[in-house]
Amino acid sequence: MQSPKFLLGLFALPLMACATASAGEHDHAGSTIKPGADIQISAVQVGDAQPGQPAEIKLSVSEAQKSGSMKIEMVGLSGLALVGTPGVMTVDMADGDIHDMAVTVSAPAAGRYYANVKVTQQGLFGPQSQVYAVPVQIGPRPQAAPVNENGRVVFEADEEIR
Repeated sequence: MQSPKFLLGLFALPLMACATASAGEHDHAGSTIKPGADIQISAVQVGDAQPGQPAEIKLSVSEAQKSGSMKIEMVGLSGLALVGTPGVMTVDMADGDIHDMAVTVSAPAAGRYYANVKVTQQGLFGPQSQVYAVPVQIGPRPQAAPVNENGRVVFEADEEIR
């Protein structure tokens, strides 16, 4: 019969290996990370977009697979349309590469829109997909509610008590 210390050490070793392997391996600041396929995506809207005018969205997708292919697809939702560019790119994966893609979008009215970005990896573990919602602001951004000196939101209103 093995001693309890030996058994505890036997089970603790794999946990310590997992903790040290993932700690500090990637800098995920400003990225969206989801379980499943090992993908990071970030999106930046270039400049201020106006209704009816084209706006550019720059996507960066990074992966950690050693081989296989990755398909990146962007689709506009609810009034947001892709302009001129196909919004689809297929790349070969090579252990941590970053893949950049520029997409031009347009919307007929001011407001907050979203574009879906679907990333599908074909690799060692078969197909794995992730879908991300990328916000796109057309026209002016909404104004924040006024705040008083205590940091509380202030709404002006007349009240009549009878």
